[in-house]
Amino acid sequence: MHPNDIREPEDYLKIPILTKNELRKNTEKLLSVDANLSEMRKLATGGSTGVPVTVYASHSVPTEVFTWREMSWWGIDPSMGGAYCWRGMKRSGTLNKLLWWPTRKIRLDASEMTKEKMDEFLRQYNKYKPQLLQGYVGAIHYLATYVKENNIKVAKPHAIWVTSAVLEKSHRNLIESVFGGPVYDQYGSCEVYSLAAQCAQKKDLHWNHDIRHVEFLDDDDKPVDAGVMGKIVVTDLEEYMFPMIRYEIGDRASWVADPCDCGVNLPLMSKVSGRVTDMFKMPDGTKIAGDYMTTVFDDYPDVVEAFQFRQLKDYTMKLFYVPDATHDGLDEVLAKVKAELEARLKGKVPLVFESVEQIPHDRGKLRYVICEVEDD
Repeated sequence: MHPNDIREPEDYLKIPILTKNELRKNTEKLLSVDANLSEMRKLATGGSTGVPVTVYASHSVPTEVFTWREMSWWGIDPSMGGAYCWRGMKRSGTLNKLLWWPTRKIRLDASEMTKEKMDEFLRQYNKYKPQLLQGYVGAIHYLATYVKENNIKVAKPHAIWVTSAVLEKSHRNLIESVFGGPVYDQYGSCEVYSLAAQCAQKKDLHWNHDIRHVEFLDDDDKPVDAGVMGKIVVTDLEEYMFPMIRYEIGDRASWVADPCDCGVNLPLMSKVSGRVTDMFKMPDGTKIAGDYMTTVFDDYPDVVEAFQFRQLKDYTMKLFYVPDATHDGLDEVLAKVKAELEARLKGKVPLVFESVEQIPHDRGKLRYVICEVEDD
């Protein structure tokens, strides 16, 4: 195959898909012969939610600029102050502070969200009143819950940017009600940054079609129609030193045919609804997609504050949920959800609902669907 063979979007189908396992086993082989490792950074991801992989990224690729464009859709300028909640956040050095001066950047390590650290973060947050609050969905939701439970008054940001997990309606509602600013969902990965983001309308996500080629495929690797869920396959059009071509990223979504009237001239995709690897398994060999499970409370976003599905090794299906104490119709809604799930499961596995005080997050990342049944 020669690069000239790729002339139309349909020609991408001629190229084999790159899986996570292939990436993990052949990382060094994917480096370009022109790659200079001193001009690249090594990144690792996926250890907690899928197959752990390592990739290389060139310092010369301006990934920050891609995110600045998304921020502009929300009325945010990179010079505005920001508050950030990620894993492994470290205080920037003197040079970095000088480069960003007079911009204020406040940081909270999502892997150390103790009462003391959250109190200090919120103290600085209210002092500097940053226009942007950014972080993992799980970390920002956890912080919002802490603020609500302790009746802490917080300054209103211009925008709240969350990523790294499925953004459920109940989480969006809680975060927006606590901080008072709009929540925007952004989608990307360590392997390929800046894939898509919501515009000011907060509906579907615009994918960055000019820097990433995105495909939505069925289980036979054929393109799906608009509105049909498919696995996401990405080609990075910017990184030449470590080419990621038709990479199966491990998530599912659909492409949206109707254009958006917001003024952003980029195609639309649905929100990411679940990971391909998080599939529930039945004793007879059938599977249920995790993306279905993440939608069971979509019609009742105010009933539970958080939830998580976990399938135990004996195939038992457990739904952990944090009830919203202010909602009166919890029992009725749970009965409806349970009836719908039992109809889907058809009695193949036991179904157990369990109320909990909190859904644990993995260093800031929420996992909505966990299957402990080992593959055959």
